Amino acid sequence: MKFNFAHLGGIDNGTVELGDLTVICGLNNMGKTYSSYAIYGLLRHFEQWTDLLLFREALTKWAKGAVNG
Repeated sequence: MKFNFAHLGGIDNGTVELGDLTVICGLNNMGKTYSSYAIYGLLRHFEQWTDLLLFREALTKWAKGAVNG
């Protein structure tokens, strides 16, 4: 999974691609923690977002079928 960052902490532009083990290293105040927190926040809620999107899609299909059928 690949993440692109722009204007995040000390990062002007950057990309992190997650693997089985991903190591982020660098000097102090370069944006390592900002990028780690951003990735964690996105992944933590990813399942909830996809469940919501799938529910909305199913509800829309059901509503169209109820109106048309």
